[in-house]
Amino acid sequence: MFLSTTDTLSLLNNRHALQKHLLVEGDRIRRYAKRKSTKIQVSIAFMDLDNFKYYNDTFGHDVGDLVLKEVAEILNITAKDSGFAIRYGGDEF
Repeated sequence: MFLSTTDTLSLLNNRHALQKHLLVEGDRIRRYAKRKSTKIQVSIAFMDLDNFKYYNDTFGHDVGDLVLKEVAEILNITAKDSGFAIRYGGDEF
């Protein structure tokens, strides 16, 4: 199960894990909001590294991979208490 839901480079969750997470959390939020007769606010942030191809092409894929891993670590630390960090693909998080 780990390999099917984890990006092997960044060790973040992948898009498959995101789909599963959104289904589970969506159901949970709907049930909670209905039970409490309230609205719940949810945020999703999408990030793309600008000009990443330039750095990858100029400094090589090994350096590009290090950049992706570093960004992934920052996102994972930031989201750990109240969020869910994923690498969607390429330089998209």
